[in-house]
Amino acid sequence: MRAKGWVLAGVLLLAWPGAAAGLSGEFSTSFTLGGSLATWNSLELRFSFPGFELQSLTTWQGLNLRTQSFTLSGDFGHWAIQAGVVLEALGKPYLATWATQDFQVAASFVALELRLGSLTLRFALHAGP
Repeated sequence: MRAKGWVLAGVLLLAWPGAAAGLSGEFSTSFTLGGSLATWNSLELRFSFPGFELQSLTTWQGLNLRTQSFTLSGDFGHWAIQAGVVLEALGKPYLATWATQDFQVAASFVALELRLGSLTLRFALHAGP
């Protein structure tokens, strides 16, 4: 009986942050008129926990995915962290296969910040254009 109590407590501790999580997003489409009709779409999703946020931004034109980016930011008391990566699609999508498109890393970054009153120390690594 005692082991069941520990299992129940563990499940509650793991499920508690999930209950406080929030999911939000935004979808937009733009049309370009000219020699031919072109559509650009973007989808932004934000998954938030207390003190943390994971953000995804996807842009595509027609069926071709152009860019996919992910950003993670969070706070640990006086410490803050931000990390992100931008992926660009290579070529056209593969239809009727398991892999839809090949990607390459276009840019990425990691930033650590220490806040001590009015003094802020920031260390950042950035790769890409």
